[in-house]
Amino acid sequence: KTTCWTELDIQNKGIKNFSPHLWELRHLTALYLNNNKISRLPPEICQLQNLVHLDLSNNKLRSLPVELGDMLKLHDLLLTNNSIRILPYELGRLFQLTKLELEGNPLTPELLQKSREVNGTQKLLQLLLDTLEAPASPPDRPWISIREKTGKHMSFKVMCYNILSDSLAKGTKY
Repeated sequence: KTTCWTELDIQNKGIKNFSPHLWELRHLTALYLNNNKISRLPPEICQLQNLVHLDLSNNKLRSLPVELGDMLKLHDLLLTNNSIRILPYELGRLFQLTKLELEGNPLTPELLQKSREVNGTQKLLQLLLDTLEAPASPPDRPWISIREKTGKHMSFKVMCYNILSDSLAKGTKY
């Protein structure tokens, strides 16, 4: 039988490490890991693609994995009172993020000030996104000619796709 619960609360337990089985709980929408002794967040966190709320406040985090920027459903990311010195630019891809709490971290005064402004989360995410390196150009695609004769008329089919996406297109470049 599968479980239906969507939240996992592991706060105030003094944990330092994670069980690899945690990343199998892909149905989670909220994960509370605050008030522990976590010093490293593994890149496997990105396997929790349905997370909307992630609370890592009051831990010992020194950095964040760039894979955190792949958690596109995230709305709330609480990181207060850690030891985070830099934010990965990939966080700029979190377009649904509405709450990013950073107080109590040794970040640059510029980042902390920007996060305190009105619409600070969006401004900070835009700054990170603008600083993120553009991805490599997609590989060349071969042209395939298709010709079909249907009676007196010749027809052809065209298939195209846009290589830009909201998560990769930056306002300063496009």
